Amino acid sequence: MHRTDLSAKLTFSLFVFFSLGLLIGKVFGHFLFFLFLSAVFLILSFKYSRNKPVLSDLFIIFLFICLGSCSISSFNKKNIDTFLGRAVSVKFRVISLDQENEGRRTLKVQLLKADNQPFNFVVNAIDYTKSLQYMCLYETKAKISRHYFNRHEFYNLWIKKDSNIQLIPSAKIYEIRKKTLEYFLSVLKQNCSDQAYRFISAAFLGRRELIRHERDHFSRAGAAHLLAISGLHIGLCSMLFFFCLRFFHIPFKASLIMSLLFIYSYTFLTGSSGPTVRALIMYSSFVMGFLLRRKIDVLNSLGLAGLIILVLDPSAIFSIGFQLSFVAVFAIIAGFRHFKISKPSNSLICYLKYTFFSSFFAWFLLLPLISFYFSKINLLSPLANLILIPFFTVILAVTFLLLFFAPLTFVVQSLGSLLSFLTSYFFEIVRNLANLKFASISYSLTAIELCLYYLFSAMIFISLARLRQGLLLKG
Repeated sequence: MHRTDLSAKLTFSLFVFFSLGLLIGKVFGHFLFFLFLSAVFLILSFKYSRNKPVLSDLFIIFLFICLGSCSISSFNKKNIDTFLGRAVSVKFRVISLDQENEGRRTLKVQLLKADNQPFNFVVNAIDYTKSLQYMCLYETKAKISRHYFNRHEFYNLWIKKDSNIQLIPSAKIYEIRKKTLEYFLSVLKQNCSDQAYRFISAAFLGRRELIRHERDHFSRAGAAHLLAISGLHIGLCSMLFFFCLRFFHIPFKASLIMSLLFIYSYTFLTGSSGPTVRALIMYSSFVMGFLLRRKIDVLNSLGLAGLIILVLDPSAIFSIGFQLSFVAVFAIIAGFRHFKISKPSNSLICYLKYTFFSSFFAWFLLLPLISFYFSKINLLSPLANLILIPFFTVILAVTFLLLFFAPLTFVVQSLGSLLSFLTSYFFEIVRNLANLKFASISYSLTAIELCLYYLFSAMIFISLARLRQGLLLKG
């Protein structure tokens, strides 16, 4: 990479090299070896920073590759394999609503400890006691197992019917989060149809377990991303909250800061998933850039989000959600950067045009990943999103207003009826799109095909960028 390119996209470049290091460390391990190399490259980068800056940049690249290798080599998630197949003392927090099935409950829990060894990742809990409650903290004896699905590993926590489960008092902030979520869920349940309640709880509050039977329709229609709280949700909620504050004549900068605080609260409330945290960090960088009057590069914002997430949880790079989220955002940024899309004068046509091309760019780079993990290719995704995203945006806007005006009974009831009506038609469109014979095809890319697809895509991007640059120079 040329030095000027590296400097212009510094944070994103470091994110890429750190990610590469994680992959290398996953394959080779050897924590002490990579730690030694990290120290060597750190010293060399300082030594040549003044006299030979290009050489210093090269050592910085190697430094971040080695730091990534150290991070994944020392990460404690691999140690859970030592607990497989036997009963251990575990401490965990329930992070999903229960789904009862054949005399048991299935929930997602955040495993915090196993035999006093600290952990921090999500596993499935199969609870035969039927006593676990949402957002509560527990300690008990349980058996840990592992299985594979769609080339991805999952861990299960099996809790016997006669297990002695101890409820542990949670910190005050988690109690506030639990009560707030329960309040919002009750408002939706009381004022909306069952279908609208389940869909909005999933799409707006992160409770996707409530809509598991309908997920297949969204997947076949190429709109599964609408169920994952990410940039669309963060952007819309921040905008709505900002304009609500401005409606009450709150000063511009104060409204901007308050909207940022609101988004931090919303992220914590909905579970702080990878896509949500990524969108939060990017939004934060834009707000801070505006307040400090500095121009923010969107690619660097994406890199900053990636670095923070991977430093906190190196194993996130192997998460399907992390990969899909970052590839999709990178595709949109790169697409609009290298393909100049003309801006129509009509605002509605402009919105639809940018929606289509955003969906197309994301679809183009997500296609191999979805095929690799889920053995299918969505053919109608860009066109489907041209219809669904504007509709979905209206639904989210009405949901936000419903929860914002929750104390006003008459307003909430009216908005709840409108939301139920909109959701029923939205589901009908999703089902019709999913039932089209050519909506998707079954095909599973191999790892080699996946790499070749991205290699050829990179070559096409580079060729088009150079061609455009050559035409500009001639012009």
